[in-house]
Amino acid sequence: MNKIRILQNEVQLEEQDSLLHVETTIPASPFEVLKLKIFVNQSTSLELYQESEEESKIDIVFEVSQNVSFRVLEICKSSKLKIRYEYSLAAYSDVTVTKFYDCDFVKELDLIELSGEYASIHHHLKTIAKEKQRFDLITYHNAAHTQSHMLNHGVNIKEGSIDFQVTSIVYQGIKDCTLSQNNRIITMNDQKCNIEPILLIEEEDVVANHSAHIGQFDEEQLFYLMSRGIQKENALQLLIKGFLLESVSETDSIQKIIEQYWG
Repeated sequence: MNKIRILQNEVQLEEQDSLLHVETTIPASPFEVLKLKIFVNQSTSLELYQESEEESKIDIVFEVSQNVSFRVLEICKSSKLKIRYEYSLAAYSDVTVTKFYDCDFVKELDLIELSGEYASIHHHLKTIAKEKQRFDLITYHNAAHTQSHMLNHGVNIKEGSIDFQVTSIVYQGIKDCTLSQNNRIITMNDQKCNIEPILLIEEEDVVANHSAHIGQFDEEQLFYLMSRGIQKENALQLLIKGFLLESVSETDSIQKIIEQYWG
């Protein structure tokens, strides 16, 4: 297990094995961007923790080699986060990214390049929004037999709003690709939220699907839990916890974050 902490824009490499190499560029002024370039040479995993009470500007690049299985768990607590990711996946690589955000303002851009045949990515994003958050996620299927599975779930509280812009691209001649998008926002206030699931496909030999939902939990779900003797407030807490933990490896850190809002 590799562990990286970014605290108040300072990088701490707590654990690092020989399977992964990290290069950092520390900003010389508040106007510059903190940069990390992470080379994944063999199958391994990474835990990335970010926390800042100041504005954070971060640029993270992942270069994943051929035949590599890579798992990333990222937990972020920030007041104002501007972040850009690049993922480059070689042939037969398999990447799972799990992000859990407890942030105020977020502006994020993710560029995913599936550059080798049979490369695949599972990208799971969970966020609790207390101010405006916008996520632009763009996946390029640049080789045949590639797969992308995007799951983006958010809950907005206080003055929070969420905007998911999710784009999956397959050009003509790139055959036998699989694309899926699962986008959902649970609204806990009156702020406007938005989801734009976009599939730009020029090739017929593709399996693609997407879903988008903005709203509250189904009344039937609440009724079922209440019929089992659970009070409405507790039933709602259970549904939110289940929603935020879906497809997430449950950790003590994530549990503690959720319990701050829905104990």
